[in-house]
Amino acid sequence: MIRLRFRLPIAIITAIVPVLMAGATAHPAAAFGAPSGCPSGAVCFYHSGNGGDLCGIWYGNAPDLAACSNNGPSGSIYNNGQPCGGCQDVNLYWGSSYSGAWYCLPMGHYLLYIEQNFFDRGPGQPGYGQTLAYRPGQPNGPGGVVSALWTSC
Repeated sequence: MIRLRFRLPIAIITAIVPVLMAGATAHPAAAFGAPSGCPSGAVCFYHSGNGGDLCGIWYGNAPDLAACSNNGPSGSIYNNGQPCGGCQDVNLYWGSSYSGAWYCLPMGHYLLYIEQNFFDRGPGQPGYGQTLAYRPGQPNGPGGVVSALWTSC
């Protein structure tokens, strides 16, 4: 009699679990892609998060990103560089002429919402720990990327 009591609930669970699992795995999450409009060999800066509103394209070092510096409150950056032996990655600097703290963006990588990333290199330098997006008056601010240097992370 004890066996019979457990068989029915186990049979029900055995029948329901595959149905529930099929529903959970039938729709995988969509993956984000790299921002569009950035040519091969360049680093590109966008005014908006998720690669919206292309601001500028740089193939060489940029001691001052001009109108593309201090993007915020959001923005995106895409390193679509080429292998070149020590110059395929991009250091993103808090200050002009490669000064202050920096963040190294490897070749082929992108930041879709730069307010979620921080200057994490150069402890003790101005800007260390601040957000890559320009957000005056906000925690971890004001932040903002002002210059970019091709290098190797």
